[in-house]
Amino acid sequence: MKIYVARLLPVLLGVVLLFPFASVAQQQDNLVARVGHVPVTKFELAREFQKILPLKGGFHGGVSRERQLEIRQEALDKLVERALMVQWAIDNELSVDNRVIDEKIAKLRERYPSEEEFEKAAGDEGVAGYRAALYRQLLAQKAEQEAVEKKVEVPEEKVRAYYDENKDRFMRPRQFRASHILIRVDPASNKQEREKLKQKAEDLLRRARAGEDFYNLAYYNS
Repeated sequence: MKIYVARLLPVLLGVVLLFPFASVAQQQDNLVARVGHVPVTKFELAREFQKILPLKGGFHGGVSRERQLEIRQEALDKLVERALMVQWAIDNELSVDNRVIDEKIAKLRERYPSEEEFEKAAGDEGVAGYRAALYRQLLAQKAEQEAVEKKVEVPEEKVRAYYDENKDRFMRPRQFRASHILIRVDPASNKQEREKLKQKAEDLLRRARAGEDFYNLAYYNS
């Protein structure tokens, strides 16, 4: 194992996993972890998960619930490693030219017929949130290049020794994830439309009670 930035180890002390905690602020609601001053958002986690998933044997329908959780953890680990690089870059006063970000956003915007459609595709993350995530991604790449050029390495023995001495800092309490299926009913819908939604809800309940994977049911029907 090689870590190319010597200052990454102390930064590990600043890794805070936020899954067990609820937050009132919307910004906090979007966080899954924070490394120093660097956030890791649920949107970044979702993108990383989707990037890894095809490499692990398929998509949601073809991967067991247990395997999906393993892949999500792998995605989170990668994002925490990237956040460590970003924190190192910040500490060493590295930055990414905003013009580079502007160019990448402009190319992405070209895929959509209008600004409205582009903003709609950004979803809850928003264009500003995606831009910030893109900045962190490029800054991590720049930090890695800088570290490689300086040939800064931390021997595996030191990494292992640090971990062994600080195991309690890397432990997390047992966690639970609750899932539900939300079927929205338009207040303006007519009786026939409401009856159709009721039948859908009853069918989903029947499938869940029959043992069908609830995660997949919720994923494809909420």
